[in-house]
Amino acid sequence: MTDSVTPPATSDDAREPLDERFPALKDIDAMDDGRRIDTFQNVLDALRRELDSIGK
Repeated sequence: MTDSVTPPATSDDAREPLDERFPALKDIDAMDDGRRIDTFQNVLDALRRELDSIGK
């Protein structure tokens, strides 16, 4: 997947809508199931990395 699922690194980003933080989500309804699953997995991975960095 592309970098379009990599979230920005500022604390204000938590207030931004997810489709602004992760532009790949804007076209989620037009994706086939496989690409949709990959996109969601990449977004969840990015959120997990963000939470891990906050917890350290």
